[in-house]
Amino acid sequence: MNLTKASRIRITLLNLFVFLIGFCSIENTVQCSTNHKEVVSVVGNYWDVWGWARRVELDGKYAYITLGESDEGIQILDVSDPGNPRRVGSLPFGWIYNIDVKDNIAFCGPRFDKEVVVYDVADKAYPKLIIKLPTKDEYANPLIEGDLLLVRSGGQTQLYDVNVPRAPRLLSTLPDVTVWHVDGNRGYGLVTKIIEQTDPDDTSSEITLFKEQVVVLDMTNLLKPRIIAKRKLPMSTRPCNLIYAHRGYLYVGLPEQGIQIYNQSNLKKPIGHLRLWGDDVADDAYRGFHIVDNCAYFVNQGWGFLPNYESDYSESAGLWMLDLTDPENPVVAGRWGVYEAREAKIPMRMEFVQVHDSFAYVIDSMFGLRVLDVSNLNRPRLVGNYKAGGEMIDSYLTEKRMYVSEYLSGGITILDIAYPGKPERIGYFHSGGYIYKMAGYKDEYLYFDSVDGDFVQEFGFYVIDVRDPTSPRIAYWQQETVGPVRVEGDLLLTVSGLFSLKNPEKPAKLADWPIKGETMGSYVRRGNYVFFARARQGEREPDNFQVIDISEPNNPKVVAMLSITGDDSLKSYRFMQIVGDKVYVGAANEDTQISVVNISNPTKPKLIGEYGGLNGSDSFYGFHVQGKKLFTFHYYAGEENGIIYDISKGLERPKEVQIIPGFYTWQTEVQDNYIYAVRFNGLEIFELN
Repeated sequence: MNLTKASRIRITLLNLFVFLIGFCSIENTVQCSTNHKEVVSVVGNYWDVWGWARRVELDGKYAYITLGESDEGIQILDVSDPGNPRRVGSLPFGWIYNIDVKDNIAFCGPRFDKEVVVYDVADKAYPKLIIKLPTKDEYANPLIEGDLLLVRSGGQTQLYDVNVPRAPRLLSTLPDVTVWHVDGNRGYGLVTKIIEQTDPDDTSSEITLFKEQVVVLDMTNLLKPRIIAKRKLPMSTRPCNLIYAHRGYLYVGLPEQGIQIYNQSNLKKPIGHLRLWGDDVADDAYRGFHIVDNCAYFVNQGWGFLPNYESDYSESAGLWMLDLTDPENPVVAGRWGVYEAREAKIPMRMEFVQVHDSFAYVIDSMFGLRVLDVSNLNRPRLVGNYKAGGEMIDSYLTEKRMYVSEYLSGGITILDIAYPGKPERIGYFHSGGYIYKMAGYKDEYLYFDSVDGDFVQEFGFYVIDVRDPTSPRIAYWQQETVGPVRVEGDLLLTVSGLFSLKNPEKPAKLADWPIKGETMGSYVRRGNYVFFARARQGEREPDNFQVIDISEPNNPKVVAMLSITGDDSLKSYRFMQIVGDKVYVGAANEDTQISVVNISNPTKPKLIGEYGGLNGSDSFYGFHVQGKKLFTFHYYAGEENGIIYDISKGLERPKEVQIIPGFYTWQTEVQDNYIYAVRFNGLEIFELN
């Protein structure tokens, strides 16, 4: 599943709609578009920070974590007690990867802006904007080296004097050099030329090649730095990923060749070489590489737990520590991440690391910050965690609790909703992978697949025991995923087939579906019949609604088929609801949002009608029918994120009675007198008046 389109739209709209977060969490009522009495009003919420962690920078006792795709692009943590990181502030960016900090002045490089934004963060709770420094391109990467600020963007480097950090002064610009590191009065960087040429293995396509040179700069005069040495690198389909100078040595990371070690005064020939992994690994990079005393620390981004690949694929993942006692012959002193991920069956994906006072602050993009005691390099020890991101996407509701799943940073938040006006977090389970759809059996077990964002990496099918919500645990795991799930009585309906829940801790497969065509979609049950609606097929098909007889659970049979409106949802399922003798089927479709099928005789279903103009969306569409009201929520944030209709005269003549502004909505649940709207950044609860 490719969410690139949705991600770009979200970030484009983020600055426009971010005010809605505060609006919805503060106001006691929502706006009504007519003079009618309001149908719903806000009574409670549970807000969280959404996004995924990318980088950490340390400044004294504080850590700054950048988040991709977020409403709090930078979180500020007090890490004076490394075992208990504590959030003390944030900076308002929609998507940001890069930051550096000097003396309470933060230099921030937002992803989609051609600038470095400078904040005074002396008061962590109330940061103040100081200035914006223009850059050549987006995705600027600021780096502090003593009293020098290097702003890298678009293949060039701008040098600023930050002796007074709140008043940066531009000294010079290196138009074709990306400076990676400064050591004394020498700078080390890259000159890169990108070449597009015909792929020799496929003449119908092109490949990108990187023609690069390592350069040494004399930076004695910062107004006129000059290149004094060069070293050509082998042309590659991937760029050089490490340049770092330390105590007379230069470390250069080359794709598929490892780390080459040079004497800083002579780049003609490497004096050492270190190859840590083979070619067939998940990643080949040295993120956050830096040296403290005689040890080098870096992380590799590969998934630590990846059961649908050979184990060698993820061997490179995690935190690496190299002993540099003999700088020309580094040796691995310690590692952390791969074994821990495999033991827990939870993927980890390390992005960055910073080390201070024998503690390593490691970014796990699927969780947040992990703090390790590395005083003994051979035995690094996890001492602290901080969940930094996530994006709420799905939910399971019971009488007492609500379970909300995440993607971007996979996990499940468990809330006590005994009093809907004050939902209280009572537990959390970290899955590591995205959870697009889950189901539950009472307040005892949860069922879901864990995958990556594009459904390429599959981490398996999980059953989680939540009988003790304060300490949820994996009760059962299998490598084969099952697709979107739904619990109906003692049966688990999945895309891959029908399962029995006689033993809810370990579902037993009864049969594959006899469905004709693609089985991806939604399933609902009434008695001995299951009704299926195909999802993520935009075109109308003759069999995208099917009825399955499950009177013999081991031998289900398709007994009827209908053609209904197709669905373009970003999700792999559609909203379906049975009301009386009708089943309502939602569609992410700009023309038609709801198809209604009469199922009084399940073997002869009849399409009653298909209806549009009901708050449609081409990305995701959720609805609920209750009495003579239709409650709708769609994906995009805005003034009309939710609309309530009076349908007493039928769906063909809906009457808009209330508009509900809000943030991006993935899921809605209705129970008793309350509506639970799952937003990107948390949960909003409405009471029916």
